[in-house]
Amino acid sequence: TFGLGSLGLFVAIRRCARTPGLSVILITLLAWLPFVGGAGSLVATSRSVRQMALEVSRRACPDDLLVHEGPIDNSGALEFYSGLRPLILDGRVSVLGFGATFPRAGESFWERPRLAEAWRSHHRVFLLTIRAPGKSAVGDLPALEVHQLAGGNGRWLYSNRP
Repeated sequence: TFGLGSLGLFVAIRRCARTPGLSVILITLLAWLPFVGGAGSLVATSRSVRQMALEVSRRACPDDLLVHEGPIDNSGALEFYSGLRPLILDGRVSVLGFGATFPRAGESFWERPRLAEAWRSHHRVFLLTIRAPGKSAVGDLPALEVHQLAGGNGRWLYSNRP
């Protein structure tokens, strides 16, 4: 596409034809536009949290807890698709981590000991993490109480109930 566009533009320049040159540029860009749209769609699908959030939504009850490990920056639609407001585990260091500095943020930003306490409680806890299993807080939890529900798009979904 760009080769033919360049050739057409070269011919238009040699003939000092401005209108055909502009037409060649526009046709080349319009021919390339579907490829750009398709690539954008593939990137969006591969980075989407939608499937994991819908899995949480399908399984969750109103008193269940949803915890997102790490910065929420790349999982912003989690609450929208799951219907649950996520608690943020180890999320103080991120672009959006400034929210942890507000006085009422203590309930929303958790550290690992608080997750461990909730994991042993009567609540069902869903943990969505962007960290590989070896680097995740899941490694600190009792192995018999960790149930992987889903994995994909660089995320893992766990629960303390099967």
